[in-house]
Amino acid sequence: MNKKCCVTLILAFLFFSQCNFLISQDSGKVTLPNESMLKKGNWAIIFEAGTIFGSSNFFESFNLTAKKHFSDCFALRLSAGVSINESNGPENISNLSSGNFPASSNLSKSTDGFITTLNFQYFLSVNHKIKPFLSFGPYAAYSYSRQNSSSYINKSDEWAAGFFSSFGVEMFILDNISIIGEYIMKGTYGKKLYKSIDLYDALEDYSYSSVYKLEFKNARLGFSVYF
Repeated sequence: MNKKCCVTLILAFLFFSQCNFLISQDSGKVTLPNESMLKKGNWAIIFEAGTIFGSSNFFESFNLTAKKHFSDCFALRLSAGVSINESNGPENISNLSSGNFPASSNLSKSTDGFITTLNFQYFLSVNHKIKPFLSFGPYAAYSYSRQNSSSYINKSDEWAAGFFSSFGVEMFILDNISIIGEYIMKGTYGKKLYKSIDLYDALEDYSYSSVYKLEFKNARLGFSVYF
């Protein structure tokens, strides 16, 4: 089962669990022991592992977040994360120009990055076991990519900033510990410096470009500790 299916199943399970919970309760406010953790002045530390749909690795980024509640429903989150993606395999010969190149070539790819976000989190409901939320705010990121083959080396540096938003759910499993999942959307503007080195002709080529992106393929799963 690929990771897109895994994440979809987890989010579907949480959604239907919430529906079940709502149906089974009488009307009116539900009182839960862990509601007290979503109160003004409370802090939380959140660890999340992120995944990118369609990529080869299940988890490719790891984020650490500090959160402070300013009311039951409203919190401010500051997070920092790193991403690592590496792959190796044979290169399609059609990618090589004509010339005295080997019949086959091994291609290795790696992308490392750093991201920091400051976002506002708003809980749509705090009165039930599973608590849906929205978040939004700015973010900044840097990434470095490299491709190596027997005929060339490609490198790129990208600096980006933009708008971050997410929809997620949080469910308490203990009074001060919860599990969290969120689907992330990002709008990005950035600059990219690209360098290509031809190993056969000893030529180097540089280019500089602007980057505009809308991304809808990220999800995160993790846990929170409140105090």
